[in-house]
Amino acid sequence: MFSVHAGIDGEDALVCAVAALQAAYETNALALEKANEPLRSLLVATENSLEKGLALSSAVLEGIERG
Repeated sequence: MFSVHAGIDGEDALVCAVAALQAAYETNALALEKANEPLRSLLVATENSLEKGLALSSAVLEGIERG
């Protein structure tokens, strides 16, 4: 589905990564609204991981954009 190519701009790659993480976060949130245990606990753990990934990648992207 994805491949890495030489010369790809790091900022463009981060924009795509943030968009993918945001979509995963939103999908997980919808599943969390409907889930019962034990699946709910797994979705909460996934939500936490996605939040960390989003925060980290967004912070790096903001740092790049600021220069």
